[in-house]
Amino acid sequence: MPPFLLSATLHKVGTIHIRLESDVVRARNLGSMLAQEVKFDKTSSIRIGTAVSELSRNMIEHANGGTIDFYIAKRTVGGDGVVVVFSDQGPGIDQLDEIKNGSFISKKGMGVGLSGSQRLMDDFEIETHSGKGTTITIAKWLPPFAVGISESMLELTKTAFAETIKRGDSSLVETINAQNSELLYLLKNLHERNQEIETINKELEETNKGVLALNRELEDKALDIDKAKQQAEQANRAKSDFLAHMSHEIRTPMNAILGFTELLLKTNLSNSQKQYTQNVNNAGKALLEIINDILDFSKIEAGKLELDIVETDIFELLNQTIDIVKYTAAIKGLELQLTIQPDLPRFAMFDPIRLKQILINLLSNAIKFTEKGEIELKVEFNIKEENIGTFKFCVNDTGIGITSEQKQRLFKAFSQADGSTTRKFGGTGLGLVISNLLAEKMNSVLVLDSEWGKGSNFHFSIDTEYVTQKSENQSIVYRNILLLDNNSTNLKNIASYFDNWGVNFTLCESSFDALLELQTGNFDLFISNYNMPDMNGLEISAHIREKLHICSKSLKIALMYNASDEDKVNKVIATDYVYCNLMKPIKTDELLALICDKKNVKTDNVSTFKNQLVDQDIELNTILDKKVILIAEDVEMNMFLIKKIISNIFPNIEVMEATNGLMALEIVKKHHVDLILMDVQMPEMDGMEATENIRKIETESARNLPIIALTAGALKEEKEKAINAGMNDFLTKPIDTEQLELLLNKYLYGCPE
Repeated sequence: MPPFLLSATLHKVGTIHIRLESDVVRARNLGSMLAQEVKFDKTSSIRIGTAVSELSRNMIEHANGGTIDFYIAKRTVGGDGVVVVFSDQGPGIDQLDEIKNGSFISKKGMGVGLSGSQRLMDDFEIETHSGKGTTITIAKWLPPFAVGISESMLELTKTAFAETIKRGDSSLVETINAQNSELLYLLKNLHERNQEIETINKELEETNKGVLALNRELEDKALDIDKAKQQAEQANRAKSDFLAHMSHEIRTPMNAILGFTELLLKTNLSNSQKQYTQNVNNAGKALLEIINDILDFSKIEAGKLELDIVETDIFELLNQTIDIVKYTAAIKGLELQLTIQPDLPRFAMFDPIRLKQILINLLSNAIKFTEKGEIELKVEFNIKEENIGTFKFCVNDTGIGITSEQKQRLFKAFSQADGSTTRKFGGTGLGLVISNLLAEKMNSVLVLDSEWGKGSNFHFSIDTEYVTQKSENQSIVYRNILLLDNNSTNLKNIASYFDNWGVNFTLCESSFDALLELQTGNFDLFISNYNMPDMNGLEISAHIREKLHICSKSLKIALMYNASDEDKVNKVIATDYVYCNLMKPIKTDELLALICDKKNVKTDNVSTFKNQLVDQDIELNTILDKKVILIAEDVEMNMFLIKKIISNIFPNIEVMEATNGLMALEIVKKHHVDLILMDVQMPEMDGMEATENIRKIETESARNLPIIALTAGALKEEKEKAINAGMNDFLTKPIDTEQLELLLNKYLYGCPE
């Protein structure tokens, strides 16, 4: 029994024998009639009759006839149905697989009949044996929700069907009429379907017309959008050009304002004059910050700011960041903390300039909005996958905090948390916006956690490649250390470093406890905060040396101090009680150098350079007076300012002047020059062209004259143009005196930056 009949009960209603074509017609009619009695619809009844007709004809052609058994099937699951079984004693079917997959071709059409019938029925099964005949079982099922055939109806159907078979067809006319009726029904359905297709075609034609019209409209809109895009790009270019030009024009007088006020502050002024001059200088710096913010915001908004991802020393970057803001924090009496996870990789791929910009902005804001307490820059690290890690940067403060309402406008351009006209704190409101946009460029975002009156926490995370380096074996000299500080955060940070380095240490938060530990313990290094509430660093050091009689050979003393206490600490160092000092927040490299007893003096300015020469009994003027600097600058006021700054730093250097690039080129041809400060924008011949011509001359003499660009333009593109033109370095106006000094030391005397 075929698998599809396992859950069915079969009730045989009749059998007929197929030998002639007229038997095929009878079988067809009986199949359709039985289907109608079982309540199949007209279409399904015709399909059953057609399948019976095709299989009957195949039986005549292939096996010279056979037997057909008709059944009504009742199922417990699913609808009832009609089952028809075709049996013959023919030679069997050898090409069964070809017939089933539709590839068999028979001259008598057997393959067509079988495959066609199979498509008309719900279930279809063939069993064939070579030389022993074939049995084909087909089934058609009512829908599961159809009402099943009752027992009484079943008996009536069996009786009526048996009588029909016994009586036979009364005439060929009845058969033809029945077939015609079926054909007419099919034709009617076909006509209705054709009408539906015609209606659909008309709807499609109308739709196509609408689509064509819509396409034309979209094409017109695309042209409008493209035109608007071009106009927007042109407007952006015009805006960028305007901002760059305005920046240059504003920076030129700003150069004089800041430069001359700084020079003026170094002269003998009365207290009032000094205060007025300092106010002018501070106002100029504030204006310069506003210009820089607007330029950065404009570049990011126009999509022109690109990150410069390079391998970055994270520790050095964090130290530089802290150095920039620590004096501001010290003036307000705030404790500044740098918390670095001990196993943080030293090198990773960042844009150091833009990352530092974000951190400086967050720290500056934290200092601005914090009246007392501490500011913390914290960096954490987690490995994400091979050579990829997540660096989390946090800035915490104990300031005024931010309300939920203020958070909503915090990252909006030209807006501040406090938008009232009487706000206490100034600024453009662009700092956080720019920082957030830069974080987004780094595939991150600034997150704020804050509560009014309880401080704020800004943090962002960056996934980037990091460099795994082998840890160097450090020769640690001091392994028993006593650490004194009344700030618990600083104690915790330094303790984490000591743990990582395998150093024994004891922590104290009061001077009294520390002195008790020194009397009972065995320490070789004492690190103390200078500004303790009960005893300061000088008093503690004096007590250790004079009262406890612990000499410097037995115990080294190092003092930690804030930037505001630098002068006081220098006096303590002069007493020889103290071995060295460390400015807070403590840098890990300096702390490690201390416990390894490696105190390095960094030669990063001209005064140190001068001292080195004196120590070697070298006459300073014999070296310095040989240097000649050419200043190419067309603005008389700027020329005077730069000359004055240089004369203050290097009084023995000779300065030559050129008011345009052409004059600078002629001076280089006729005179010996050691360095050129080259303004970029000058009449007759600009700085770029002058530099290119100088480099052409040098190809013949194999000389490389240091040329430093001077420009009021602050865009990165201008620096790249200067470097591509052959310049060695770049100074932005207003000129930073310290930066100018560093560059002159570097290119004139070979001092490291």
